[in-house]
Amino acid sequence: MFQPARQRHRRRSRATRWAAWRIPGVAALLLLITVTAACSRKKYRLWADRDAANLIASRQIDPLWQLPDRPVEADPISRLADEYNPDCGPKPPDDPAAHLFQRRPFRFHNNKYWDKIADAPSIENGLWETQLPLNENGKVELDRQSSISMALLQSRDYQDRVEIVYLNALALSENRFEFETQWFGGTTTSYAVGPQFDIFDSMGNLAGRERNRTLAQNSLLGFSRNLAAGGQLLVSLANDLVWSTDGNSISSSLAATFTQPFLRGAFRHVRLESLTQSERNLLYDVRDFAQFRRSFYLGVTTDYLSLLAQKQSLLNQRANL
Repeated sequence: MFQPARQRHRRRSRATRWAAWRIPGVAALLLLITVTAACSRKKYRLWADRDAANLIASRQIDPLWQLPDRPVEADPISRLADEYNPDCGPKPPDDPAAHLFQRRPFRFHNNKYWDKIADAPSIENGLWETQLPLNENGKVELDRQSSISMALLQSRDYQDRVEIVYLNALALSENRFEFETQWFGGTTTSYAVGPQFDIFDSMGNLAGRERNRTLAQNSLLGFSRNLAAGGQLLVSLANDLVWSTDGNSISSSLAATFTQPFLRGAFRHVRLESLTQSERNLLYDVRDFAQFRRSFYLGVTTDYLSLLAQKQSLLNQRANL
């Protein structure tokens, strides 16, 4: 069927505009899905573990304060192990009195989210007894080495000291992160349809009706960085793209801001105080943990030998009787 040239051009231009509107929208959606998939709880947890392990290793300069290479989580066969998903697990049993403040902090209700999370039946690993090294009589035979290994697996005091070193390493990582380059960015896409308006030809006759459609995409990318002397540098690049039936437009702007305090929070010896203290705290915690391991080993060995002495004393008393 024959179509007038003006109508064919109008349909072709509309198809071109729709294609131009869909491409940036699809690209923004794919970018959002990619960023969301990359920034997950598991990735953040693994990044934190790797950063903490590197910081702890950097404090083991002296051979006198060497620590074993082990994760912060308890061994899976320990009674202290967490058998649930570390990134999205159930709620542990809570203190009834403290649970009231979780559901209603101050005068706010906060139970819609927490009620959706499953409840764990207990805190300790319910299968740890099945992992014990039992002999043919169903008993655990202990010698000096196995008593040390069992104490390292099941001791809450030892696990607490491991977690304390890990938490202090995370605190140092947070203080260091303040002086790293902080990137930020985002994009927003909006689509608006205006009211109808009349279109007239060159003769003044009504040729049709049209709507003003506008697709706008606003993108922002920048970074901020804290300086050792207390200053802060902020750089941002904004880019605005607009596709409209009235015409397209592109606008970009680059802004840079630098602030430097001269009184409160100024100068290196003030701004770096918390970072310096965190660096030293982790060193001291590593040394304290190394000293605790020696005391722990000595205590377990002493208790084991004392138990053997009590057993031998009981055997001697039976023989005398």
